[in-house]
Amino acid sequence: MTLCKYRPQRTYDAQFIIDLTDTHGLMKALDQVIHELGEDGDSLTPYYVGARLALSTLLDTAYDDGMVDYWTDFMRAFEKSLQELEGGEE
Repeated sequence: MTLCKYRPQRTYDAQFIIDLTDTHGLMKALDQVIHELGEDGDSLTPYYVGARLALSTLLDTAYDDGMVDYWTDFMRAFEKSLQELEGGEE
Protein backbone atom coordinates (compact mmCIF):
# COMPACT_ATOMS: atom_id res chain seq x y z
CA MET A 1 0.00 0.00 0.00
CA THR A 2 0.91 3.62 -0.32
CA LEU A 3 1.05 5.63 2.91
CA CYS A 4 -0.32 8.83 1.39
CA LYS A 5 -1.64 9.64 -2.06
CA TYR A 6 -2.56 13.00 -3.51
CA ARG A 7 -5.57 13.16 -5.80
CA PRO A 8 -5.64 16.40 -7.78
CA GLN A 9 -8.82 18.39 -8.15
CA ARG A 10 -11.30 16.87 -10.54
CA THR A 11 -15.00 17.27 -9.88
CA TYR A 12 -14.41 17.95 -6.18
CA ASP A 13 -11.55 19.54 -4.25
CA ALA A 14 -8.16 17.87 -4.28
CA GLN A 15 -7.71 15.22 -1.60
CA PHE A 16 -5.07 13.37 0.34
CA ILE A 17 -5.80 9.71 1.01
CA ILE A 18 -3.91 8.11 3.90
CA ASP A 19 -3.76 4.33 4.26
CA LEU A 20 -4.75 3.03 7.70
CA THR A 21 -2.36 0.07 7.89
CA ASP A 22 0.67 2.05 6.79
CA THR A 23 -0.33 4.86 9.15
CA HIS A 24 -0.24 2.43 12.07
CA GLY A 25 3.26 1.42 10.92
CA LEU A 26 4.33 5.06 10.77
CA MET A 27 3.02 5.71 14.27
CA LYS A 28 4.87 2.65 15.62
CA ALA A 29 8.06 3.83 13.92
CA LEU A 30 7.67 7.29 15.45
CA ASP A 31 7.07 5.75 18.87
CA GLN A 32 10.23 3.68 18.53
CA VAL A 33 12.36 6.64 17.44
CA ILE A 34 10.95 8.79 20.25
CA HIS A 35 11.78 6.07 22.77
CA GLU A 36 15.32 5.58 21.45
CA LEU A 37 16.12 9.29 21.13
CA GLY A 38 14.55 10.03 24.49
CA GLU A 39 16.71 7.43 26.21
CA ASP A 40 19.79 9.01 24.63
CA GLY A 41 18.67 12.54 25.57
CA ASP A 42 18.81 13.59 21.91
CA SER A 43 17.81 17.21 21.30
CA LEU A 44 15.67 16.18 18.29
CA THR A 45 13.24 14.20 20.46
CA PRO A 46 10.70 17.05 20.90
CA TYR A 47 10.38 17.39 17.11
CA TYR A 48 9.48 13.73 16.76
CA VAL A 49 7.05 14.02 19.66
CA GLY A 50 5.43 17.03 17.96
CA ALA A 51 5.14 15.22 14.64
CA ARG A 52 3.60 12.21 16.33
CA LEU A 53 1.21 14.34 18.34
CA ALA A 54 0.06 16.27 15.26
CA LEU A 55 -0.48 13.10 13.24
CA SER A 56 -2.26 11.27 16.04
CA THR A 57 -4.49 14.29 16.69
CA LEU A 58 -5.46 14.54 13.03
CA LEU A 59 -6.01 10.81 12.60
CA ASP A 60 -7.74 10.17 15.94
CA THR A 61 -10.11 13.09 15.40
CA ALA A 62 -10.98 11.86 11.91
CA TYR A 63 -11.45 8.31 13.24
CA ASP A 64 -13.67 9.41 16.13
CA ASP A 65 -15.72 12.03 14.27
CA GLY A 66 -15.53 10.67 10.72
CA MET A 67 -13.54 13.68 9.52
CA VAL A 68 -11.66 16.79 10.47
CA ASP A 69 -13.86 19.36 8.82
CA TYR A 70 -11.82 22.55 9.03
CA TRP A 71 -8.27 23.49 9.90
CA THR A 72 -9.71 25.37 12.90
CA ASP A 73 -11.12 22.05 14.18
CA PHE A 74 -7.66 20.52 13.95
CA MET A 75 -6.11 23.47 15.78
CA ARG A 76 -8.60 23.16 18.66
CA ALA A 77 -7.98 19.41 18.89
CA PHE A 78 -4.22 19.90 18.69
CA GLU A 79 -4.25 22.54 21.42
CA LYS A 80 -6.27 20.13 23.59
CA SER A 81 -3.72 17.37 22.88
CA LEU A 82 -0.90 19.71 23.88
CA GLN A 83 -2.66 20.57 27.14
CA GLU A 84 -3.17 16.87 27.89
CA LEU A 85 0.51 16.22 27.14
CA GLU A 86 1.45 18.93 29.61
CA GLY A 87 -0.81 17.35 32.21
CA GLY A 88 -3.52 19.97 32.37
CA GLU A 89 -6.81 20.77 30.75
CA GLU A 90 -8.48 24.07 30.10
